[in-house]
Amino acid sequence: MNLFKLHISVRASFKHLLVVAIVLGTTFYACEPDDSIDPTVTRQDYLGQWIGASDGPIGGPINFTMNIIASGSSGDGIRMENFDGYGQGTYVSASVSAGNITIPRNVIGSDTIQGSGSYRSDGTLSFNYTIRDGQSVDQRTATATR
Repeated sequence: MNLFKLHISVRASFKHLLVVAIVLGTTFYACEPDDSIDPTVTRQDYLGQWIGASDGPIGGPINFTMNIIASGSSGDGIRMENFDGYGQGTYVSASVSAGNITIPRNVIGSDTIQGSGSYRSDGTLSFNYTIRDGQSVDQRTATATR
């Protein structure tokens, strides 16, 4: 009879332990930083100087400082100077809509850059884009902070 009570006690303890583990797991998961897209930003929030870091399988890691200015061609347009380290005076055009960035086809020298990005709720910019040079395709990612 004592063995039966011990078995029930172990099962009950296991259930309690499982409930505690689930509660703690959800609590710590909820404490993860929120890096979702910020839908409240306007074009004005993008403007200014950003410190960027990019990486890709062909071009490797690149650190750069870029300056984002408003484009006069449209109310949602921006121009990113020195994007991905292309140099001062070199601009990549994009458009912004809330927290989303669209980089249409831009040609810089023999390279074509195209992709997208976002303004994250933690105040950083995040990009995914492709650079084609006519021979290879570099799938790159970048982040930028103030």
